[in-house]
Amino acid sequence: MLSAHADVDEIMRWLSGFQRPPRRTFIVHGEGGGPIGLKARIEEDLGWPCTISAQGEAYVLS
Repeated sequence: MLSAHADVDEIMRWLSGFQRPPRRTFIVHGEGGGPIGLKARIEEDLGWPCTISAQGEAYVLS
């Protein structure tokens, strides 16, 4: 889990270091437009599917 207070460029640099992309990236924390902007950066820059989770929403991770 990463803090919403972390620098977006630092998060993107960390994600770019993955040898294989995850099947889906979940954003589970943040307020206002922060999660929306991060989702857009991940999808546009890395081409990874990304989901902003909603409170109480469940996902199957198998």
